[in-house]
Amino acid sequence: MKPAGANDLSESRPEGNVAGRIDAVTMLRAARNDPEMAIPQRPAFMPGGVLHALSDGLIVDGGASRQVLSGRAATSLVPRLIDLLDGTRTVPEVAAQLAVPAVQVEAAIALMSACGLIVPSLDTPDDVAPDVAAALARHLDTTKRWTSAAEAYRAAAEQPAYVVNNGLLARLLAESLRASGDHAFLVDGPLQAEKSGYIILVGAGEDSLRQAARHVNGSNGVVRLCGLSGDRIWVAPTSSRQTVCMECLISVLDEVQLSVPIDDSSPILRLAAGLIALEIFHERLGIGRPLASNSLLVHDLGAGRSSQWMLPRTPGCEGCGIPGDRISPPWPFIYDQAAVFPPRNQVAMKGHQMHYQPSNVALQWAKRAFMHSDRHRFSADPDWKHPTDARSKLGAWLRYGFGLREIDDTTQVRRFSPTGGNLGSPEGVVIVRDVENVKGGAYCYLPFEDKCAYLGEWADSVLSRAIPDIDFEAILVVTAALGRVEKKYHSLALRICFLDAGAVVSQLRHAANAFGFHVKPLEKWDDQALAKQLGDDGSRPVAAILGVRGLNVVLKGQ
Repeated sequence: MKPAGANDLSESRPEGNVAGRIDAVTMLRAARNDPEMAIPQRPAFMPGGVLHALSDGLIVDGGASRQVLSGRAATSLVPRLIDLLDGTRTVPEVAAQLAVPAVQVEAAIALMSACGLIVPSLDTPDDVAPDVAAALARHLDTTKRWTSAAEAYRAAAEQPAYVVNNGLLARLLAESLRASGDHAFLVDGPLQAEKSGYIILVGAGEDSLRQAARHVNGSNGVVRLCGLSGDRIWVAPTSSRQTVCMECLISVLDEVQLSVPIDDSSPILRLAAGLIALEIFHERLGIGRPLASNSLLVHDLGAGRSSQWMLPRTPGCEGCGIPGDRISPPWPFIYDQAAVFPPRNQVAMKGHQMHYQPSNVALQWAKRAFMHSDRHRFSADPDWKHPTDARSKLGAWLRYGFGLREIDDTTQVRRFSPTGGNLGSPEGVVIVRDVENVKGGAYCYLPFEDKCAYLGEWADSVLSRAIPDIDFEAILVVTAALGRVEKKYHSLALRICFLDAGAVVSQLRHAANAFGFHVKPLEKWDDQALAKQLGDDGSRPVAAILGVRGLNVVLKGQ
């Protein structure tokens, strides 16, 4: 049984023996070995799910995305299985009632769980309409933060929402939030809300904003600003240590002409209330994908588009909490803010599941070919972990940084250095200037072979134009396979690559110390000159450069 969908990719690993889509056996293995993928003890089919039979499969609708299950089990086993998944039976009990081997039932449920069709519990709060709670339960899998709708609503109730009643839009917003089952209260001013509450200001003036910010200061309370400007519906990020301060936010709203009075006679007030409530509900209930976590979200009905404007904290602003001279945020700083990882209590565990998508598994096996380059093995077999000369020390050092624990393992990729998604984004090009028994020139390390592809000689005159300090026996250039990582992590790719590079550099420094030679991280190099020499098109930025000394000295001292 396999799920199919518009977002599935049939990407093979280079050897060509990885199948296209996720199958039940793969997810069964994941459920048994990965705590994040474990199936519930008493699984339940998502409430309100709708089944559409196909000749060779089954369409399941009603959740966050439509799922298509294909294969014999999808037509013969799953429909009968769903009738018994009501949260009261264990897997063995379901299997016994169906007279089917337990392993088949477990595998089917593991795959259905990965597709978002299984919920751990059908518990719902007493004060929420059953159909509303069921709709929330069908979207729990979008983040996997909660085990039931009841748990999600309880978490939101711990920080009630207070909507400052300053007009019709505010009242409609509170009404929409209450209709969704959220605890939303109308108050006349920010000071009437709990200090630790979730205060919502609809198109409020600057005085009210500052008053609300002072009111929650020193607590875990937050302030959310939203509004309607003509036909533009907007939602600003909540106030927190990771988002722009209130003063900077006010300045931005003035600049883009959003801080204007709201017209209570506008025909789109109810639509505005619904769209704003949807964004707030997603954030407060921990489901879906909030779009205004650290951005200004604008729905421009006149232009027919929605956009997110990144609002970075301002360097040098006391309110934003960033010391130093006050300057306009530079682009690297803006990217770092945009790609920031969420607080631990907002992490969506659903993202862990993407590691099992075949297209992402195939990326773990991606490798550079260098079909026409000579191969050289520097490490000494079989006792490569105990090198005795400069050449073998260099080889062992490269393997500890970029290589695999088992070269011939065809079942899984196990690296020495941790990398995001096990993609092995750091790649090493070592430029040998004076290492005994190693021909001078540049070599690219190939982790799946534990060999180095010879790239040719590098004259010192060329090298010094790219790297000012070349007085080393060897120079290691750590590049990042940005294009590979982008396929999986998208906008987070660059951040992941540099985190990976930091882990590899740390590993390399420890390994060099263990082998008795020294490495020095270099601070200056010419990216363009290096890219030209390496033949890089921009998809492999340089992340770090290490100078190596002492390989030959260690040799002579042995």
